[in-house]
Amino acid sequence: MLTNSSRVTVIGGNLLIRNVRRNDTGMYSCTVENFLRSQTSSAYLTVQVSPTIHEVLGPSRVQWKQNILFSCKLDGVPTPRVIWFKDMSKIPYTSRIYARGSELHIISSGNDDTGNYTCEASNVVGSTKMTRQLIVEVPPNEPLNLKIREITSTSLQILWHPGFNGYSPITSYKLEIRRNSTPVWSTVSERIKSENYTVDYLKPYTVYHLRVLAENKIGWSRPSERVWNRTGEDSPSSPTGLQCQTINSSTIFLTWNKPSLPNGKLRKYNIQYSNQSNHADVSTASMTRYIRGLQPFTWYTFRIQAATGGNPVLLWGNYSSYVSCRSGQAAPIDAPRNLMVQSSGPHSIWARWQKIPIGSENGIVIGYYLQYKTPWDVNYTRIFIAGNDTLQYNITGLFPWTNYTVQIAAITVALGPWTLLRASETDES
Repeated sequence: MLTNSSRVTVIGGNLLIRNVRRNDTGMYSCTVENFLRSQTSSAYLTVQVSPTIHEVLGPSRVQWKQNILFSCKLDGVPTPRVIWFKDMSKIPYTSRIYARGSELHIISSGNDDTGNYTCEASNVVGSTKMTRQLIVEVPPNEPLNLKIREITSTSLQILWHPGFNGYSPITSYKLEIRRNSTPVWSTVSERIKSENYTVDYLKPYTVYHLRVLAENKIGWSRPSERVWNRTGEDSPSSPTGLQCQTINSSTIFLTWNKPSLPNGKLRKYNIQYSNQSNHADVSTASMTRYIRGLQPFTWYTFRIQAATGGNPVLLWGNYSSYVSCRSGQAAPIDAPRNLMVQSSGPHSIWARWQKIPIGSENGIVIGYYLQYKTPWDVNYTRIFIAGNDTLQYNITGLFPWTNYTVQIAAITVALGPWTLLRASETDES
């Protein structure tokens, strides 16, 4: 039975409830009676209550691809309607993200699921909302701003900046490399702890592409954008296939092939050649060279080296193996020595001589030419005497008691200088 209080007043047949509360909900009955009889009438009072959200249950941090359940614990009369928001925007439900009652389900969470989730409850009395933050730990983003510097002939230093860490600290980086000539990437290191690395043991003057991946406890990022550069030049290997060919008595022709390892842009070749008494060097930019001004019929040895660089100095490689060629023959530069002539009868004269000095032959002396005439002859009569070791000759068929002048010259591929004239008179007949 209700009695008057600070909130409830009964006046005659009226009931006044002030500051109605939720627990005022219920069945109310009014009974009237007199000495004849009594009568009761009842009515049910429903107190409508604005929604109250007590808490939003669910994780605040999950790992990539985990399922998520948010549950909005609330009450209100009539039963509130629940709408879920993410970052202040109403969530468009899909087969992966959907609501069931006051619950929100997220299947196989990803990076886009990180954010602030709001449960909004409303009924005819009012509305309320509560927000819970969710962080989904995902693999990091790829590193940024890759740069290559400190280039040498065998190394490249690469630097980069970390990308988004996926809400989990980056634990290491992986550096991958490939040459310009191959599409296959190979791993240099996958346990790099800093944002820079020097790649060693590279080939000189070669284009390399590099890219970097980041790792956190969830996994690896995608590869970064690639950067590329060319290693510096270095000394080349030796030229190959050096060959020499005798052209004439003073010229030898050289040919060769490029080094198998150029290690840069080939700028110049240096040819070193020598005989027993001296040596010389000559440079060229081509792959052939005539070596001129040589001594006739002389052995020369040749070797060659190549150079790259030139900014600021040339980088010379090792010399090739030696090759040897002998220059061609030429006419002797001296005449036979000590020519002597003496009558050996009325119709003959003996001629005797010595070989030309050693070093003056300019080739292989194949014999001698001897020529003679009388004072009244216009032309000389010339005789070929075969063999370098034939050092005398008996001139026959001469006129008796006649004065003859005689001279002799040695011959290789050409005739050398003549001796001075020597005279002798045949005997009387």
